[in-house]
Amino acid sequence: AMYQMGAQMSGSMCSKFSLAVKDGAVVADGVCSLPGPQGNVTMTSHSETRFQGDSSYSTTGHVKYDPAVMGHSEADVSSSGKWVGACAAGQKPGDMILPNGQKVNINDMAAAK
Repeated sequence: AMYQMGAQMSGSMCSKFSLAVKDGAVVADGVCSLPGPQGNVTMTSHSETRFQGDSSYSTTGHVKYDPAVMGHSEADVSSSGKWVGACAAGQKPGDMILPNGQKVNINDMAAAK
């Protein structure tokens, strides 16, 4: 759902956005033109998400910016998630608790598009 939402949000900004399953990983590649203070920035990205059973995942990726953004022309990114137990009271499927404690729901975000 998160990848699909990203593809939908990219809309006309991306000249390429592909998802594929290769060697047991979900592979995403994109080329997008983003507005920047000095004009548009071309962002080229590649990420791979691997699942460990149905209880956890990890994603690694690499992003290139042309021209550089705030002095950076490339960045490595990573994220992970794991099942930690049943939802707490008041939570529903799709809820994510961000490091700052804010709760967002990916399903609600996709529906609002």
